[in-house]
Amino acid sequence: MKENTQLLRMAKFTAQAIRQYRTGLPPELPRGFRFLARVEARDFPRMGYVASSGTHIVVAFRGTKEPEDWKKDLLATQLPYPYQHGMGWSTHAGFTELYRLLRPSLRKALGHAKPKQRLYITGYSLGGALACLCALDPAVRKHAASVRLYTFGAPRVGNPAFAGALSKRTASCIRAHNDGDWVPTMPPENFLGAQYRHGGRSFPLHNRKSNPVSSHSFQTYLEALEKLNSASPIPVSRRKQPASS
Repeated sequence: MKENTQLLRMAKFTAQAIRQYRTGLPPELPRGFRFLARVEARDFPRMGYVASSGTHIVVAFRGTKEPEDWKKDLLATQLPYPYQHGMGWSTHAGFTELYRLLRPSLRKALGHAKPKQRLYITGYSLGGALACLCALDPAVRKHAASVRLYTFGAPRVGNPAFAGALSKRTASCIRAHNDGDWVPTMPPENFLGAQYRHGGRSFPLHNRKSNPVSSHSFQTYLEALEKLNSASPIPVSRRKQPASS
C-alpha cells in the first residue's frame, strides 16, 4: 500500500476517535473490523478506542478537547519513561501522566484481541503524543507481531533517545504535519533544560490555511491527504455496533 494511502486510512480511523468523543457513539469502522472498547479515564472521556480484525489491531486517539487535556499539554517538564527502564528515555510529564491514566482501559481492551496481530497506532495532536507513548509500551507490544505508528499534527514527546527508539522499534513510524501547523513545533527542542525531538519520518502536507488554528484542524489534514489520493474512500460499515465501556 502506498504511504499516502496508508496515512489516509489511518486518518479515517483517527477521525472516528474524534467522532466517538463528540457523539458518544461507537466508531464506524471498515468492513472486517469490530469495535473492542473505548480508551478513557476519569476526567478524560472517550480519548480513543481499540478495534480489531482477523489480522490487525488498531488503537486510535483523539486530540485535545477538554480543559483537563490542555493542562496535560502544558506540563512540559520531562520524567523517565516509566515502562522501560535503563534506556535513557525521558518523556513529556503531562503526556506521560495522561497515558498512565488511560493505560488500564487500553490493556483491558487489548486483552480481547487475538494474539500477535499487526498493531496500528494512530492519533491526532495530543492523541499523536499518546500514540507515541503507546507504541513503546511493553504491555501493548506483547499483543503484536509488529507495531506501526502514524500521527497527525503531533507535538514532540520525548528526548533524543526516546525519539530514536520510536524509529528503531517500530515497523513504520510516520508523522504527518501541515504547513503552518504550530503544534508539531512544540515543545521547543530545548525547553527548560530538557531536550525534545520528533521520532520517525516526517511526511509534510502542503495545505496551509489562513491561520495556525485552521492549519492544525484535523479537517485540514483530511483534506490534504484526500488530495494526495485518487483511490475511492475507504468503505465503512454502517451496521450499528453495541457500545462497550
